[in-house]
Amino acid sequence: MDNLSVESIYQFLLEHSSETSLVTDRNGHFTFISSNVHQFFGYTQTEIEALGNIDQLLGATWRAPANQPQNGNAAGFLVTFVERQGNERQLSVSLKEIHMGSGRLLFTVRDVNERATTEDTLRGRAEMLQRLVDNAPDIVFHYQIHPVRRFEYINHAIYPILGYKPEEFYADPLIFWQILHPDEREKLMQALRDFSFRLPPMRWLHKDGSTVWIDQHIVPYLDVESGTIVAAAGVARNLTAQKESEARVHRHLNEITLLNQVMSLTATAQDLPTALQQACTVLARFFDAPQGAVAIFDDDQTTLTVIAEYQEDAQPSALGTQIPGMGNPSVDYVLTDKAPLALNNAQTNPLLASVHDLMLRRNTNSLLLVPILVGDEVCGTLGLDFHESRTFDAEELQLAQSLANQLGQVLQRLTLYTQGIEHARLATLLSELGERLNRSFTLDEVFQAIGEGAAELSGAERCAVFVDHTESGVVRAWSQGLSQTSLETILSDLRGPANLRFFESTDAVFLRDVQRMPAGALLRQLGEVEGYQSAAIWPLVFEDQTVAVVVCFYEGARAWSSIEREVMGSFARQATSTLENARLFGEAQRRTAELERLSQISSSLRSELDRSQIQSVILDEMSNLLGARSVALALRDPVSLALALVEVRGVYTELQGMKILDSPGMTNAVIASGRPLVVTDLRALAGMDRPDLVGPSIAAVCAPLIVEQSTVGALWVVRNRPFKDAEVNLILAVADIGASAIHRAQVVETLEQRVQERTQALAAANVRLTELDVLKSKFVSDVSHELRTPIQNLKMYLDLLDRGRPEKREVYLLTLQDQVDLLQRLTEDILDLSRLELAPDDQSQETVELNHLVGQVYATLEPRAEAAGLSVSLQLDPTLPVVSADPDRLVQVINNLLSNAINYTPAAGLVRVATKHLDDGVCLQVEDNGMGISAKDMPHIFDRFYRSNRVSQSNIRGTGLGLAIVYEIVQQYHGRIEVKSEEGVGSTFCVWLPMWPGR
Repeated sequence: MDNLSVESIYQFLLEHSSETSLVTDRNGHFTFISSNVHQFFGYTQTEIEALGNIDQLLGATWRAPANQPQNGNAAGFLVTFVERQGNERQLSVSLKEIHMGSGRLLFTVRDVNERATTEDTLRGRAEMLQRLVDNAPDIVFHYQIHPVRRFEYINHAIYPILGYKPEEFYADPLIFWQILHPDEREKLMQALRDFSFRLPPMRWLHKDGSTVWIDQHIVPYLDVESGTIVAAAGVARNLTAQKESEARVHRHLNEITLLNQVMSLTATAQDLPTALQQACTVLARFFDAPQGAVAIFDDDQTTLTVIAEYQEDAQPSALGTQIPGMGNPSVDYVLTDKAPLALNNAQTNPLLASVHDLMLRRNTNSLLLVPILVGDEVCGTLGLDFHESRTFDAEELQLAQSLANQLGQVLQRLTLYTQGIEHARLATLLSELGERLNRSFTLDEVFQAIGEGAAELSGAERCAVFVDHTESGVVRAWSQGLSQTSLETILSDLRGPANLRFFESTDAVFLRDVQRMPAGALLRQLGEVEGYQSAAIWPLVFEDQTVAVVVCFYEGARAWSSIEREVMGSFARQATSTLENARLFGEAQRRTAELERLSQISSSLRSELDRSQIQSVILDEMSNLLGARSVALALRDPVSLALALVEVRGVYTELQGMKILDSPGMTNAVIASGRPLVVTDLRALAGMDRPDLVGPSIAAVCAPLIVEQSTVGALWVVRNRPFKDAEVNLILAVADIGASAIHRAQVVETLEQRVQERTQALAAANVRLTELDVLKSKFVSDVSHELRTPIQNLKMYLDLLDRGRPEKREVYLLTLQDQVDLLQRLTEDILDLSRLELAPDDQSQETVELNHLVGQVYATLEPRAEAAGLSVSLQLDPTLPVVSADPDRLVQVINNLLSNAINYTPAAGLVRVATKHLDDGVCLQVEDNGMGISAKDMPHIFDRFYRSNRVSQSNIRGTGLGLAIVYEIVQQYHGRIEVKSEEGVGSTFCVWLPMWPGR
């Protein structure tokens, strides 16, 4: 029933009535015909409609004045109707105007005979209709306007909808106008004046004061004669739930629109402050906030800086304001809970204690503070200021957080974009500054490039570079924008109690606001004088020690981003490298100048052969280069070894020639130790040779004159001011060069004799080298010859094996084997000799019986001797002691000597091998009566690769290495070899070896 209108209710009642009903318009045409019309007239609805006019159905008699309704009252009359079948039927017709003055008539037709029954039924249905209306969920009312204003009827739905009982409406006819929302009263009156009864939904006031949306359908009753409204009936439905739902949908759409608008504003923005300012404006207007601001945390979340804001006209700006993050309860809440914070009484609320002044200046009573999140990290806040007290529901807080999250995404994107651009800009600038640094060579140029580069890179209005010199302490190397008084104050502090402690840390220091420093802090005091608010100190660190600092000053409060810190750190490292390079360059220049001067001194000393001239050069150079007050040379006489001051320049010339006794004096101490003496004040030093000669505050250096690790004298240099390390090094270098020159002068007298002796030795060596070169050439020729023949034979007989006579194949193979053996012997001899040369001490030794080894070799070579027609005899001493040697090496010695005797002794000759026991060792003797060795060849028989011309031209094969190998082995065992030979008579080789030490 809640969806039924008044008309639908009437239609429902008419359709289900036991009577039949007809409705006509002003012209008598049918506008409604009950579905049961055929029960009374015998015609269907369609047939009745076809008649078109009520006169065609009832006749014109019904129009008699007596039968017409008067003043809204119903009229009745009887009608005799002839049915389709011709039967007459007595019908009772009740006639009533539906709306007064509308001309619409309701004809209710009853069977007269059934009238009583119908009246009972009608009463029952009227009661049912009344119950239906009384219990309808919508408000149903009838209000009498004329002649008396009163509610004739209002159902019980008024109470659950508006909180009033029907009795309250009956008692107070004007209550209707009291519960209508004030903003709707004029709208309702205008509608009534315009006879517009299809009213839009209006707001009514519940008894508890809440607003209720009502949709009304009103039916007016007009006075036919006057045309005025005399009454009104209607139905009113509660639309509050629907309106709230529509409001939620509308609000959600507005929120989506707002989010889209913020996203659209920030999607393509490239400038972070502009994008945030636009977004801040949209958000503030959406929430009806007169002011709004976006503040961003610094890297360590200690300070918030306002970078964008919205403000209505004449409101104070907060741009650039720095809000403390540490110790700020409201910021702590946002950082911890990461949720919006809504506060009233912002000017006194303890959570906003740190910004009460700002709230007062901005006339802020309520504040909504929303965290801007990037991921799970709070990077800033969105603040909305309200002049009036303001509350926020959960949906508004959630919307604010969603918008802040969107700003977080924008902040992240534009921060990365801005950081990328800034990083590229700073990197380009850093590269340019690096080139500028690299173009600077002197220290002054480097300090200027460092200071100007730091100021340009960091945007500092004032800048200074301080450097710590070991000798003079901290000094100003360069400055810009600072007064001389402030610079002197800083330097005085650095040289005194060092409150700034610039050089005690290797880490950069950032001071956002020097006014937050202790009251007595120097930088705070200077900030007030110079007009700066923040400062940064960049140390230049070399090998974990601060060698210089760059101090940058800024007029306003300043925060340094991670990129700025990284780039400035890179610049500081590059500046340190350049500074050290400049120092090294300066040192190199100074060192080069010293070396050039030393080279000149050395050249002068080399060109002098007279010792007195050399001494003069040394003393003159020391006086001129070092501004010496006095210089002196103390030398030891090469014959008497007495020490004396041989030459003195300057204020102590009367001491020249003075003997220096063997006493604990300083000169003797330097000569004895060979170490220099560097003295800042001779008066404070014990052991002075002549303390009576020392004047006020005299510094001195005494350098030893060392030649071939022997100290022959000392060089004294004396002046009024202390010597630097570089000057001491120069004195020591001159002392070294001068010592050599003096020593050279002392021995120049014997130089010619020594040169002649050396020349003779070199001539002899040259002869020997020439002979060795000839031997080498001969060896190469011999080896080439020896190798060429077997190699050619190998090639020839290999060819014969392939293409020669088959019956001589065995001969070919034997010849090939013989040539291979020859090559093997040559190779082995060369390898043996190489091993002996490369590892002379790498020989294993053991006790060896020489007689046993001789017997082994003899047994091996006896067949060769017999084949050559030789007689070989052995004379071995049975008392022969053992020796310490490698048995294989001794076998090689015996084999080479005996093989040579067999090879160089003609047929029918004699070869004798004997061993003897001598007092200091054992002797192996190999004797033959062969061709012998000429006197010319005798000196070379142990040379490597040496073969006499007579032997080389013979058919005797050999490498010229056998005796050389024998000689090397005997030398390694600390033995000796002796040779006696006469050409055409024979040769005798005697090898002596020491006995085994354990005997």
